[in-house]
Amino acid sequence: MRGFFSKKETETQLIRSTPDCLRCKLDKQCKSPKMKPMGGFKRRLLIVGEAPGESEDKQGKQFVGKAGRYLRGVIESTGIDFDQDVLKINSINCHPEKSRKPTDNEIEYCRPLLINTIAEFKPDVILLLGNSAIDSLLRYRWKYKRSDFGNITKWRGWCIPDREFQSYIVPTFHPSYVQKEETNPAVEIIFKKDIQLAVDSLSLDNIIPSKITEEENVHILFESDAEDVLSKIYKEKPIISFDYETTGLKPHRTSHKIECISIAFRHNFDNILRAYSFMITEKLIPLWIRILKDVRIPKIGHNIKYEDQWSREILGTETKGYSIDTMLLSHFLDNRKGINSLKFLTYVYLGIIHYGVGIESFLISDSSNGMNNIHKANKRDLLLYCGLDSLFTYMIAEIQIKKMGYVDIPNFIAF
Repeated sequence: MRGFFSKKETETQLIRSTPDCLRCKLDKQCKSPKMKPMGGFKRRLLIVGEAPGESEDKQGKQFVGKAGRYLRGVIESTGIDFDQDVLKINSINCHPEKSRKPTDNEIEYCRPLLINTIAEFKPDVILLLGNSAIDSLLRYRWKYKRSDFGNITKWRGWCIPDREFQSYIVPTFHPSYVQKEETNPAVEIIFKKDIQLAVDSLSLDNIIPSKITEEENVHILFESDAEDVLSKIYKEKPIISFDYETTGLKPHRTSHKIECISIAFRHNFDNILRAYSFMITEKLIPLWIRILKDVRIPKIGHNIKYEDQWSREILGTETKGYSIDTMLLSHFLDNRKGINSLKFLTYVYLGIIHYGVGIESFLISDSSNGMNNIHKANKRDLLLYCGLDSLFTYMIAEIQIKKMGYVDIPNFIAF
């Protein structure tokens, strides 16, 4: 299937160029300007810090100050040689006066050095230390404001199989923060746990897809084919995830409607997860309602109250058989704020970022009951986006269930 994600839409700003030192000017006021990446890199671990401190600037060497020495001890306690096994770099590579925090502009000016280093060395694992490091590598790709993107508290502790960089990314606190007297002592325990996660990730099979290969398993159906699939689901009663694309956020308006539906499930004959996406029609509604009302068909959703509300209001039916809500499971597994959206979970679990960039602008409403512009979206693009939503929801549910100690989703539901 031809993907609808164009090169322009999926490309991030991985600029293969040089740092913009002319605009930055930090190199004019430090002793060791434009510090190069350092380390043996035998274990293919890249560490990204904030900026060279005063000690680093004097010696012309990364991570030799108080925070660097502490980091060395923690890293080497895991069996990693800090000099021979690790490549080290910072989000900016000139010492800022008075060891202040780098500005957003300075991080942007110096980002090409980090991006080019990743492209050249192709690390298996990238350990990000602190907010400046996650800003340099992650925030500019999400194109979020600081208030929406969050900080290291939200991002630390994930092992992200990033598809663009072909690396596992593990963010954690900066060691200088861990060492502060006012910092909660529990932070050091968390920090060491995150470091161990990064080291353990070196042993993972580094088989990360370079694109959204899941598109191939989304099947866009005409009405007659959708009828066959719905009949098959009702007969065989597999575990399904499903998703709606609608004309707004809330259904309490007479002009609102459900535009399309996608359903994902594993087939008995080959156990491959596939999604089926189709426009809702009058002929298909009774078949779909029959599935919704069948308690013997286990159902998975992300924020299921959304689909449940639309089913009740637009289709006039109660949904039975809800078994897993991936949003609720994310709360159960980790109670931090801001980590429960489907887009965020798709990135941290599957390494996929902004898969709906070509469609999401059509789904924005001016108010909770307002109408969006979904009718203007390309139908094929809309159906593919809807299909990926249900497919990714099912995949995330499988990961969450395993994190909870269950073999698979059927095992969890049976329990």
